[in-house]
Amino acid sequence: MAHIQQALAKRTFDEAFQLALSAENLNMVIFVCERVDANKVFGEKCLLSQSVLLALIQQLSMEMHKNSQIKLSYLRPAFLALSPDGASTKQFIPKVLTDLLKQLTLFMQTNPPLKEMNDARILKMAVESMLSFTDE
Repeated sequence: MAHIQQALAKRTFDEAFQLALSAENLNMVIFVCERVDANKVFGEKCLLSQSVLLALIQQLSMEMHKNSQIKLSYLRPAFLALSPDGASTKQFIPKVLTDLLKQLTLFMQTNPPLKEMNDARILKMAVESMLSFTDE
């Protein structure tokens, strides 16, 4: 946790997320998300590598009913920053996005608040669209 806090203090967001993701502890990932403004990470140029984006999407899609607002606020821009043609991640994208679709569907069945339902619905449609292109 100290290393994550140091990376956050240095504003090395890719490193902070890498450390949290490699701990395989969703609470650490949420910890970083809560302390970093998504607009700073996903602004004009995404500050996260493609592998970190993919791992972030994978972990944030778990247990969508918990911390759903912060998760959705990161999932949407992380998905938009994905490069489906990236050599290092191309082969993993379909599986991660298929899992995300399943989790979004389950989340929507829990009847979440309207804003979160709408955010999930929009993200689900975008993911379905990207998956239709990766199947070709």
